[in-house]
Amino acid sequence: MNQPLIKEYIRDKKNNPYGVAVAVKDTDSNQVFYGFSICNKADKYDKARGINIAINRALSKDGYSLPESPATVRAIMERYKSLEDRAIRYFKDIPSENIRFDFEVTEG
Repeated sequence: MNQPLIKEYIRDKKNNPYGVAVAVKDTDSNQVFYGFSICNKADKYDKARGINIAINRALSKDGYSLPESPATVRAIMERYKSLEDRAIRYFKDIPSENIRFDFEVTEG
């Protein structure tokens, strides 16, 4: 899987990464999809593994769930908004309506 993407790390108060959010260009549909990964606090963060998980979530046709922690969800949403702004500039060959972050958070 060699999809064009941009990423932003999710960092703790000491600026250590513990997650990543990605905006991935799907070359088949000419759209941008968003995904994330968050490391369990008991584990050591692995950037390559985190990016791979985030890409797989972004391109998943089944959707994905967000973590239960409101603070973590807020951190992810902040990265997604920042990625959307960057993606509009970075993926110039994609219409902006195919880049816009459209994510509905539902309780379930």
